[in-house]
Amino acid sequence: MLPHGALGAAFGSNARVEVGGSYVHATSSLSTGGTFTTQTMTSPALLNGTGALSQINCSGGFVCVTNSQLATDFAAWQFNGKLVSDFKAGVWTLSPSFTAFVGQDKVAQTFSQTFLQVGGLPATYFVSSSLHWTDWGAQLGIDAKVDIAPRLTLD
Repeated sequence: MLPHGALGAAFGSNARVEVGGSYVHATSSLSTGGTFTTQTMTSPALLNGTGALSQINCSGGFVCVTNSQLATDFAAWQFNGKLVSDFKAGVWTLSPSFTAFVGQDKVAQTFSQTFLQVGGLPATYFVSSSLHWTDWGAQLGIDAKVDIAPRLTLD
């Protein structure tokens, strides 16, 4: 809260400055694999749903091994500052505000899949994606409340 009258009557009463911020960082990874000896045909799947290879025979004495790994890294931060003041008119109180904010987010993801028919050549699929963005801007707002009774207010 700023001292009463610090900005003059034109800026209302109860003028105040609010600041806020947040930070998030999350990571996750998953790894799996398996051996197949009974499937007649199989193919590792790409992220778009299609097969990475032509069909391969994993039966009749052939052994196929697959390994997959997925890793995700997400981070985001934001900072904001808000100026608010109150204007009272009878039972009504209007509180206009101005907010400025800035933030940045990023996400990176990698996926790899290896498929091997024992005695054959391995096939590996690898994809990496990353997305970064910056948010900044300003916002005008107004809150209203009405005093219905001495201890009852409707926002």
